[in-house]
Amino acid sequence: MRTRWMGLVAVGLLLTVGTACTGGEPRDAPAGNASRQPPTVAAAATASAGASTITTLVARVPAGWLGGRCVTSTRAGSPERPTPDLVADSHDDGWYGGAGLWVSLPQWGGSRRDDDTIDHKIGWWRTVEGDLQIVTTRLDGPGSGRASVPQGYGASGFQVSGVNFSAPGCWRVTGILGTTRLPFVVAVWV
Repeated sequence: MRTRWMGLVAVGLLLTVGTACTGGEPRDAPAGNASRQPPTVAAAATASAGASTITTLVARVPAGWLGGRCVTSTRAGSPERPTPDLVADSHDDGWYGGAGLWVSLPQWGGSRRDDDTIDHKIGWWRTVEGDLQIVTTRLDGPGSGRASVPQGYGASGFQVSGVNFSAPGCWRVTGILGTTRLPFVVAVWV
């Protein structure tokens, strides 16, 4: 199976805490010499948006562009632990997420396209019905990302997606399902 990837440019999404990313100044870095405080660690943060409440899941272990390096999301930092039903249905206990939306954090792999962007497939599990949307943000410099969520996987359960990154770097990928937001951080490198 590994031999299928021979000939492709390998792209790694590092999933170990403390992995350094290269790139320019973070876009969301504070002005001057003020230090950034890591995000508050909690199960979920909620905000009211009209008649509905938006739930943004927050990792137990902070991740992002912190202290000049890319601190990536890990399964151990998942906002919630996978339920026994999720593990039984998906045949996997390594999910990251909660509140009805789970992601299988990318381990490595991908391919460089002719336009020098980097493609990666990401698997999701939806325990509630809804259409998945994905937003990407580069944290350590300029960049743009695109995501595709193909039809045909049903209203809940497994959902594959394709994410296209414009450049290597430290990226936040956010899955959106209804009012649930699931952000996670990956280091994309070539």
